[in-house]
Amino acid sequence: MPALKEELDQKLDELFSAIPDDAKKKMEEGQKEIDKMNIEKNARKKGNPIPMFGLKNTSGKKIESAELLKKGPVVISFYRGGWCPFCNLEMAALHDAIPEFEKLGASFIAISPELPEYAAETAANFGLNTEILVDTDNKVANLFGLVFQLPEVLRPVYKDLGIDIPFRNGNESYEIPVPGTYVVDQNGIIVESFIDPDYSKRMEPDKIIETLKKL
Repeated sequence: MPALKEELDQKLDELFSAIPDDAKKKMEEGQKEIDKMNIEKNARKKGNPIPMFGLKNTSGKKIESAELLKKGPVVISFYRGGWCPFCNLEMAALHDAIPEFEKLGASFIAISPELPEYAAETAANFGLNTEILVDTDNKVANLFGLVFQLPEVLRPVYKDLGIDIPFRNGNESYEIPVPGTYVVDQNGIIVESFIDPDYSKRMEPDKIIETLKKL
């Protein structure tokens, strides 16, 4: 099975080869704006405690982080939405790694700002038999310092690609989280983190497993 990075790089090449040059320029310009926000500098990261939170899953059941931590470590993945092919590749890879997480005593949860029906659709489409939690208005992602407004230059590009973020999130905002992955020990301390404003980069599942083995 190829490393997640290889799959992400391949998808990036496919997407950029399929879009017009003017859209590519806007995407590059938008990414530069996002890079200037220094999101990763201000976000929760390795060594920080996580904020305790409770969110409902796609079935309406409330999942409390404190209750999960009573059972053992927790792996948390913030993803932008089912419209993001890079998020979907990451989620599929993490889903395949869940049995190994569980062998090491860890729970796994994914957090998305999308409405419950779209989060459930993502789970069904990709066989993600996991706890996908609905973070309405990015309230929890904000506590982790991951949220930003999609630059205006990117909004028409996304629209042309059939991506309507306000519609899928159920509000008028273009707020989305930077993809973030956290390994949290039973004390609620982040022991490994990956936050990168470049949406095509993610933490490898093997890195998560390696971290969990050290706990």
